[in-house]
Amino acid sequence: MSNTNTVTTVTEVSELFGAFYFQANGVLSSAYATEAEANIARSVIAGAAESTAIATAYTEYKGLSDKNAKGKINVITDFLAWVDAGSPASGAVEEVTAEVPVTTDTEAANDLDEGDDESWMKA
Repeated sequence: MSNTNTVTTVTEVSELFGAFYFQANGVLSSAYATEAEANIARSVIAGAAESTAIATAYTEYKGLSDKNAKGKINVITDFLAWVDAGSPASGAVEEVTAEVPVTTDTEAANDLDEGDDESWMKA
């Protein structure tokens, strides 16, 4: 029985009116804001079967099953799609850092305990 969802043809990414598209089996993709995003999506579709086979073989080799295998397969296929897309640099991911004030003044730290008479504990 043949799989009707099998992708047989995938075109190259093209720009149209400032957005990026490709076709899979003659069906136009969704619009992508950047060429890198479109290339990643194209690679996912074009290489999904091969990537899944490689990832499944790896998880079987490692003896993984069920949720562990599914999680690894998802990560591996995502990585292989990224490699197939030419390993584009991420412009959308920003490093988030939290600025935590550092108090070195022991007086300031002691001020936190002022007025704490622990009367709430006697209730």
